[in-house]
Parts: sequence; structure tokens; C-alpha cells
Amino acid sequence: MSESADDFFSNSGAMPRVFDDQRRFPRFFFRSCADATIYPLQPGLEPTKCVMVTRDVSRGGMGLVHNAQLFPGQRLDLVLNGTISKSLEVVWCRRVADNSYSVGCKFKESETPTASEGGQQPGE
Repeated sequence: MSESADDFFSNSGAMPRVFDDQRRFPRFFFRSCADATIYPLQPGLEPTKCVMVTRDVSRGGMGLVHNAQLFPGQRLDLVLNGTISKSLEVVWCRRVADNSYSVGCKFKESETPTASEGGQQPGE
């Protein structure tokens, strides 16, 4: 990160828009740490568990910071605040410093089966 940890975590609220921004939804600062499970692109390899830093959130996805490069199409599951689970897919990844990558992800539907697909709903 190019800014200090204090500066990074002190940001809050809506992110400023830029004149050529073509995003469908506004982004908001969301500075936190999240438990992550990163699934490899190659079949047969084990998922990696780690902690990632969140940067921002919108209705469509999240921005993250990670210490290793991720690749478009790669899937990950985040647990926010110890309770909220979100499935994401990497859209882009850019190196910002040594061992520091900014990662843009879009939200994916959970792969947990619903009641209509034979899964149980909570309380059943």
C-alpha cells in the first residue's frame, strides 16, 4: 500500500467518482480484514486459507488487497466480521508494490444448494 495503515483504515463513506468512471454502482470505502479461502484455477489443487484486507465495496463487488497475485476467473470465499460469507470471482489483479496486489472482484451466487435444489434452508 502506498499510504500508511492509519491513513488506509481511516477512510470511510462514499468513494469519490472520477470523470470517466463507468461503474454501474457507487463504491464505498470498506476497510477491514476478512478470512478468505482462495480456490486455484487448476483442478485437483487444494484451496488456500488466508486473511485479506478489504478496500471497498459496491452492490456489484469488492476491492481487496492481497500479498500474492490472483488471476481473472479465480474464485474465493470471504468471511466478513466472522459471520457474513460472500463468494467472489476475480475480475482483475494489479501489483501495487512488492508482495502487494490490488484485486477487483465481482460477487457470485453462493454455491450452497437451495431448498429447491435439495438443500436445507435454515431452521429445517
